[in-house]
Amino acid sequence: MMLQLDRVAFVGNSLTLHPPKTDIGWTGNWGMAASAMEKDYVHILMNRFLKENPNAEFMVKNVFVYEQKFWEGDLSIAEELRAFRPTLIVLAIGDNVAQDEAKKHDFRKYYEMLIDYIDPEGQASVVCTSCFFPKPTVDRAIWETAKKRNLVFADFGSVSVDAKNKARGLFWHAGVAEHPSDQGMALMAATILVALRLD
Repeated sequence: MMLQLDRVAFVGNSLTLHPPKTDIGWTGNWGMAASAMEKDYVHILMNRFLKENPNAEFMVKNVFVYEQKFWEGDLSIAEELRAFRPTLIVLAIGDNVAQDEAKKHDFRKYYEMLIDYIDPEGQASVVCTSCFFPKPTVDRAIWETAKKRNLVFADFGSVSVDAKNKARGLFWHAGVAEHPSDQGMALMAATILVALRLD
């Protein structure tokens, strides 16, 4: 499928977009732990995509609630994404999916359901990323979906294993500090661009 960068949807969790939460020391409104908006992987990709298509439009959505209770099949969180009619979907979810729940409820089924809801006509290009925090059961479901449907797969596994790619020491809250540093965010973006052959 030819890559069209007319309307790009970034669908993810806190790594993609997290509003300010002062009780954990997070004051940004972008991908958690990046030092500035332009340093998160989403905005790095946006800037790269705009070089390909200066008229590209973007939507960024945190679907953390779907990850947590995916087996309920509540797709209301994605209504705005569906209405956006994206031509490219960057789907970076899974980090908040419990592995035992993924096994028990067949995460792959609900992962595919989310894709089909956002892109009911199957016309969009889709990038499926592995979890930043490796989860074998979840990551395998994502990889199998990408293989089965001939979607683009971007593997973040090698990024998170290096402590330099996390924001440790930059935030007092351990949960925030485990998120990607600026270097980690840049590597995530680079991994996606390589997968899309736009590196």
